[in-house]
Parts: sequence; C-alpha cells; structure tokens
Amino acid sequence: MESDLAPPSEAGATGEPAPARGISLRQAAAPLTAATAVACVALLGAVLISRLNSRGIALTPDSFRYLGMARTLADGHGYASPFGPAGLPPETGFPPLYPTLLAAADLVGVSVLRWAAWINAAAFAALIALVAAMVYDLSRSALATVLGAALTLTFVPLLDVYVHVWSEPVYLVWQVLALWMLSRYNARGPRSDLTIAGVAAGLGALTRYAGLALLPAGLIVLLAARRRPLRARLVDCAAYTAISAIPLGLWLLRNTLEASSTTGPTVSYRQFHSERIHRAWNTISGWIDVLRLCSPAGLWWLVALLAVALAIGLVWYRSFDGLRNDAGWGLVVAVVFVVVYLVFVWVSVAVAAKGVHFNDRILSPLMLGLILAVMMAGQVSWSASPARFAVPALLGLAAVVGVVHAGRLERDVVRVSGSHQPFYVRWRSSPLISQVEALPPATVVYSNLAGPLWEVTGRHVLGLPDPRLPAGGGANPHYTAQLRSTRRELARNHGVVVDITGKLSRYLTARGHWPPPAELAPQLGLAVPKGAGGDAILRPGNQ
Repeated sequence: MESDLAPPSEAGATGEPAPARGISLRQAAAPLTAATAVACVALLGAVLISRLNSRGIALTPDSFRYLGMARTLADGHGYASPFGPAGLPPETGFPPLYPTLLAAADLVGVSVLRWAAWINAAAFAALIALVAAMVYDLSRSALATVLGAALTLTFVPLLDVYVHVWSEPVYLVWQVLALWMLSRYNARGPRSDLTIAGVAAGLGALTRYAGLALLPAGLIVLLAARRRPLRARLVDCAAYTAISAIPLGLWLLRNTLEASSTTGPTVSYRQFHSERIHRAWNTISGWIDVLRLCSPAGLWWLVALLAVALAIGLVWYRSFDGLRNDAGWGLVVAVVFVVVYLVFVWVSVAVAAKGVHFNDRILSPLMLGLILAVMMAGQVSWSASPARFAVPALLGLAAVVGVVHAGRLERDVVRVSGSHQPFYVRWRSSPLISQVEALPPATVVYSNLAGPLWEVTGRHVLGLPDPRLPAGGGANPHYTAQLRSTRRELARNHGVVVDITGKLSRYLTARGHWPPPAELAPQLGLAVPKGAGGDAILRPGNQ
C-alpha cells in the first residue's frame, strides 16, 4: 500500500527497485556532532554541581535521616535511625535505594558527604544525557537534542535539588528513563522497552515514595495505545504493574513487619489551605521569573512567543498526523506524567504528608516533565507547522535566547555559592562541639537538634520533646508531660542535654522553637553553666 504522504516514484511505479537515497556528509555527521555536544554539556553539568558543592553540600532534616539510614546500614544494623529515639528503631519514612547508595561511601573509602556530592554531580550529568537521548531518539533532530541538553543544564531552579543530600537527583534519572521507554514502547513496540520502563519506575519508587506516580501515568499511557488490541494493552498494564510495584511492595511489607507502619505517617484527610496553594503558585511562577531582565519587559516576550508558536504547530500536527510521530508520543507521555504527578502529590499531601510544601524540591519531577513536554512540543511544531520557516525560526530564536540568558543567571548562582558554608563546617570549629566530642563514650546525650549534632560528632543523640508540632501543626499539647518523662530518664541515666538555640542554630534553615538553656534547665533538673548563652551543655547539678 502506497503512502498517502508522498507520491510513488517512477521506479516504484514500474516495479523496479528505487535507487538508494543519498545522505550528505553534513547529515551523516549530525548525530556524532550532537553526541559530542551533549557529552560536553553533561561534563559541564557535573563540573557545575561539583563547583556548587565545593565548600560543602547542604543538609536538611530529611538529609540527616538519609545519612542515618546509610550509617546504620554500613554498620550492619539495617535501615534504622541512629538519633532521636532510643536504640536503633527501624526507619520507614524513606525508601531504601538512596541510603544504600550513600552507604557505599564506606566501600569507596571517602566521607559520606563528599560521596553524596559526587552522586549529585554524576546524577546531573546522567540526567542531561538521558534528556538528550530521549529527545534525539524520538525526534532525530540534532538541534533539538543539543537544545534539550542545554535547557536542562541552564534551568536554574533545578540546581537547588543538586546542592542538598536529597534523593531527588537519583530519582529524576529513573523518571526520565521510564518516560523515555514508555514513549518508545508506544511508538514502536519492542517488549524490552516495556521491561526497562517497569524497572526504572520500580527503582524510582524505591528512591522516592512519590515515584509511585510513574505507575498510574504508565498505565494511562499504555491504555492509550489504541493501535494494539485491548487484550494486549491489558497484558502490558499487568506486566508493567508487576515489574514496577513488586519491589516497593516488598519494602512496605518489611516496614509493616518491623515497625507496624508502611511509611510512618498516619493516613487521614486534611483540608488544603490557601497558603499552600499560594506557595505552589509562587514556585511554578518562579520558573518563568528567570526570564526577567532589568528592563520592564524583560524576556517575557519569550513566553508569548513560545505559546503561539507551539499552539500553531500542535494544532496543525494533530490535524494531519495524529500520533504517528514518535515525538508525539513523547509529548503525550510527558503531559500525562505532569498531570498525574500533580494529582498524586495533591492527594498525598492531603491524606498523609502533612508537612510537605510545594517548593522546587517537591515539584522538581513536575519541572522536568514540563521541560520534556516543551522539547517534544517544540519538535512537533517545528516539523508540522504550515509556516515551514517562520515558526521554526521563532522557536529557535526563543530557545537560544532563553538558554543564553539562563546560562548567565547560572553563572551568578555559582559565584554567590562560593560565599556560603554549610553549618557543619562552622560547627566543627565551635568549642561546644569539642566539649561534646570529649564526653565519655557511655554518656547519654540529648539535644534539641539531634540530627545535626549526630552528623557532626558521630555520637548517638536522643531527641528532646518539641514544644511545637511538626510541619506548623501548632503547640504540642503533650509537651509538659514529655518533659517530665525526659526529666525522669535523665535522673536515671545521668545524661546531659546539649541545648542549641543560640549562634550555632542560626546556621540551620530549620531550627525549631525550643527554649534557651536558662529556661530549659530548671524544667529538666539540670544546671546551666556560668556565662552560658544560647548554646550550652546542661548537666546534673552534682557534675
């Protein structure tokens, strides 16, 4: 059957074989040129992240829990928490893959924080390479491939994820791989692509619980492939579900058996507040704010230009080509994931993750999905636009200007980052930390900042009651009773309390609301050292 997009050649009409179509030297060299450019961009990305973390990688409360799981795993105690509660209770709040990668620092023989910085640099380079590979595989455009890599490198809001000990850098690699393989499978059909997609989705869920969003997104995409019979699509869905969900299911079973909880938080519906919605809007609008310049107009014209050009191309593409183009499936997969991830996070925050805010970290998978959607939509518009020269020229101009401007902003970010030091660099020069390290090994240590103190000193640190509930939940109604219980424990084990509410706490982004030493000591039956400020070791009165 002849194609309806091109008339048959004269040779084809006479039954003779058509002559081989010539390929110019420029066309033959384009893939190699694109691959070289992408390799350079990926290497530049790794160097950039290494530069950002050269003075130390940033830590948050979640980071301490990742590091704690890695430490107990390396010590042979499984995935547990070495600070906060007494003993080594099993950790269920985070999946195991990222702490396992951190624990490998012992095998390499480097500090875990340096190893975490290396992981982030390697993950950013891998992300750039995967985005470029996906764009080239689905578009066969060397220009779109290089622009995709450059956009990923220069998208400034994405950098915040890579300067912290977080699981997102590793997860984003699995996300792009899963979306790429789903697009390939729907466009071409090799069973191996579906298998790889399922494995990548499973690894994503073992890295971040939010990676479960890849499961419903994949099912929707597989069911949308109407060129396959319904029975075949249902078999594909069953295979994808089994491959991607069984590993996480085994981890959740372990959590239930060891800690009687699957992921830690209890499930109950909580109404969304306008403040959280406003925070999400500010985060997303901030992704476009990077296009502003000093002039009143800035680069906002790029947004309107891209919107018009993409709309023209997509409407024309849909009218004549449907989903027969590989880039079309890439666009569909990216858009489906963006929508599913938004719904998934919304529901998760409403029923379980009360303390989650819609910042760049939480929305980074959405950010990357939008980057893929824009690249796929741009390629579709480029190839399908009725204005074969005008719209592609506008798209190319907008992309180049946006990437160049973002690159300048990124250069400023690197320059500013050189003036900041993480808290643990400053803490290690503190006399208070030296005193804690000099305590006898058998001394029981409590602290209001158990995670940071454990990270700096390596001691097992028990947590103090918090006068505030987590995630802005208001006053802790059980605080007084918890303090009395802690006082009885201190009288029994003759422990000490390291209260950090002064200068040292100012180096942390999340400090809590604990009382200063002069106020806390009487409530615990301890003595305050003479001249103590906001940072002090509180001991029993007879010591």
